[in-house]
Amino acid sequence: MAALRITSIKVPTQRIDRLFSIVAELISVMNRVSAQISQLRSSEAEAVVRELSVTLTSLYHVVSRMRLLPIAVVFAKARRAAMDAARVLGKRVRVIIEGADVLLDRKVVEMLTDPLIHLARNAVDHGIEPPDERVRLGKPAEGVVRLVAQRDGMYVRIAVEDDGRGIDVEKVKRRAVELGLVDPSRAERLTWSDIVDILTTPGFTTRSKVTEISGRGVGLDVVRNVVEMLGGKLEIASERGRGTSIRMYVPLSMMMVQALIVRIGDVALALPLDAVEAIVSVKDTHSVGRGRVMVLRKGAVKLVGSGRYAVLLRDSRLGLAVDSVVGRYSLILRPPPPVLRSRAPFIVGVAALDGEDIAFFIDPHKFAMEGNGA
Repeated sequence: MAALRITSIKVPTQRIDRLFSIVAELISVMNRVSAQISQLRSSEAEAVVRELSVTLTSLYHVVSRMRLLPIAVVFAKARRAAMDAARVLGKRVRVIIEGADVLLDRKVVEMLTDPLIHLARNAVDHGIEPPDERVRLGKPAEGVVRLVAQRDGMYVRIAVEDDGRGIDVEKVKRRAVELGLVDPSRAERLTWSDIVDILTTPGFTTRSKVTEISGRGVGLDVVRNVVEMLGGKLEIASERGRGTSIRMYVPLSMMMVQALIVRIGDVALALPLDAVEAIVSVKDTHSVGRGRVMVLRKGAVKLVGSGRYAVLLRDSRLGLAVDSVVGRYSLILRPPPPVLRSRAPFIVGVAALDGEDIAFFIDPHKFAMEGNGA
């Protein structure tokens, strides 16, 4: 008689979340222990801490994967919403899904469900033209709505795209004036950024009345708020007569990274270890324009900031000048608040250190772009 094999069990999501919190606490404790051990200069103790770090890292990855869901769960609902809207409106639509196997944290998936359904329905309602109109315009009678998910570094790019009529900027301006959102004298000077702000204003719509499809309680303002609450950003691109693309960049989840912690004054910064080429003392610097450079064997390196040490970034002629180097930490990153991301786009995460201290995690590529443009 064959032995019974149980290959899966059901576990309440609350237990998984609690387990994740415990692992995060263990990693925080390990970082504090590591800091104390480094002061003792005991090679045996440091070896034990490294072994513990490897074990906790493995445990973290196992637990974090238990919290992940494929974006296909939401895409399927959004596709149904688009097809239902097309049926009600008498439009012909084909929905194409790409990247359905991309994984996201369960809570992120839950929060994105309503926004994605709204965007898919909106693409059909506002974007895709009726079949006879599309034929007159030289387009196929069947419109296309694309639901796309793609990894983009620490984020996932989720896009809802259509090949419809695009956003009528002049109509948006007129409606904004009617609603008192914009002074008539300023309407013609609005930039695309201004148009996006109008489109994401609570209650804004170009429709004069609510229809069966429009006005379901979720607008672009809600979409933007949800994305920013997750630590992401919303982008809208549109071309009149060609279509519209609405892109959401959201974090994969809380991520664990191996980072180098440095300080500039009282501020702690974290850089991914694999992006750090070397740490050198700052000396023999030269002024070039409004900045400073230091000549090394690899050539001239542009310094950003002031300090005793320079953290040289791999694949870049850039160095971050810092006051002190704290050391290597295992960090669990959380999304930065939206206001921080808007002011310093190269800060892509925050992490707890000892006690109430936090570190700001830097995206080296974005930092290099900022530094080279400084």
